Amino acid sequence: MASKKKHWILTSIAAFMGCEDYLDPLWCLKPYKSSSAITELVRGYIETWKSEHRKEAAVDNRGHWTLKKQLGCDVNEMLRESIQKPFDESVLLWHLATEFCYSEGNSNTGSAATSNSRVISNYMVYLLFINPEMLMTGTRPSLFRDEYERLNGMLPDGEPTQELGEAELAKKIIQKLKGGAKDTCVADDASSLSGEEELCIAEDAWALSEELMKLCKDDDEKNMWAVIEGVWVEMLCFSASRCRGYLHAKSLGKGGEYLSYIWLLLWVTGIKTLSEKTQRTPELPKQQGDKPVTPVIGVKERDEDTVTPVIGDEIV
Repeated sequence: MASKKKHWILTSIAAFMGCEDYLDPLWCLKPYKSSSAITELVRGYIETWKSEHRKEAAVDNRGHWTLKKQLGCDVNEMLRESIQKPFDESVLLWHLATEFCYSEGNSNTGSAATSNSRVISNYMVYLLFINPEMLMTGTRPSLFRDEYERLNGMLPDGEPTQELGEAELAKKIIQKLKGGAKDTCVADDASSLSGEEELCIAEDAWALSEELMKLCKDDDEKNMWAVIEGVWVEMLCFSASRCRGYLHAKSLGKGGEYLSYIWLLLWVTGIKTLSEKTQRTPELPKQQGDKPVTPVIGVKERDEDTVTPVIGDEIV
């Protein structure tokens, strides 16, 4: 949004010529100097999951392990629901909440957890908007566009915003949300006919960020950013493991999307991805001496790599 406001003349010309859709992706492409820090972070989480015999956290969880580890049974409904939504909604919801927490932060925002959280957050939204197939099958890039229009609509038309940066725009939006401004939700014809519920993600994201900021103790945001960082690492691994193999192969043939390298990291460390699980076949019964073991019909062996994510004492 900040980039489009800054280059509003070029954006207006592109819109007039009907090629704004080709220009939009360029605004959100900002290279990150090194991905090694994120790779080492993910590797550390994988080693922790393996040591705790919770390898399923790398491919089946989207923040469940982090919330349970950091908060125990004290996970409120807002945090719980935020990771149970459709994956593309969760990504956009947590992205906005991460930016709200960063803008409202009082302590040093230069910590490693803060930086890592924002880098992964921006990358996941990049996938949502630019490469939705890799994020997850069925991802809706329209969520990003629709929410952008809603956020843009929250800024007064007469207010000069062209020279404002990311931080200033975020603070203006937060002021609107604090003042009770609702995320403008205008149903399009298709959703009106289908009866789909309109999404107001920014309002939910602000509510989520308020819950996250309650984790701060005496202006110390360490615990809050530990939770945010952990959730993003789980979402990154979840997306990498769920992406179809041929998309990873296609990506590597063009130089490689970073998500594909996370997928390779999971494979190298012995984590079974979704494609490996779906291609496994039941084992034949083994012989015990001269007597074959008769398989029992209807009894399914427990898959040690597939565990239902649990927070506290409830299944989520």
